[in-house]
Amino acid sequence: MTPPESSSSGEDTAARGRALLAERIAAAPELLAALPADLPGFGRLLPPGAEGPRSLVATGIGTSEGHARHFAEVATRVFGWPARFASTASLQTRPHSSASRDWLVVFSQGLSANARHALDHVEAWGGCLLVTGLSSETAESDGLSTEKRAWLDALAARIGEFEAEERAQQQATAAANVDAILRRHLTPDARARLARISMAD
Repeated sequence: MTPPESSSSGEDTAARGRALLAERIAAAPELLAALPADLPGFGRLLPPGAEGPRSLVATGIGTSEGHARHFAEVATRVFGWPARFASTASLQTRPHSSASRDWLVVFSQGLSANARHALDHVEAWGGCLLVTGLSSETAESDGLSTEKRAWLDALAARIGEFEAEERAQQQATAAANVDAILRRHLTPDARARLARISMAD
């Protein structure tokens, strides 16, 4: 008995889906290997050091959970990077202060509300990577609603403000270090002359 045509079509679709999935899984290690060159700070994971991220914390919900888990597995097994999976629900509260030593990696194809909750405390992490099919340039017809566009813009603004504050703190620390060195090695008269020169500039 010949099976219905719809059954054959369904089997072909499933086979194509499995082939595409296998292709993307096979490509994952190469894509992950490129991250250190593509993203500032990621290179410090090779090898892990005191100044680099302590670990990568990957998250996702629904079908994106599989992507996040695979990311963590490949990062650890293939590259030896410290990585783990965390549920989006566990990330909705502010993390421990030690999270400033970790990078958060969020997977969400369509920027679902639950996945976005994982970024509620983005400033608490040492770094953040959002893996999604949408961007601020995506058209509304392709899935970027007005509400999601506003959320992306607000996220970018928050990150920009945080980076500006961090740069200001680094500059203040550097200036304090220089001042401490001058106090140790220069005489009071020399420091006074430098202060007058600085004021004149």
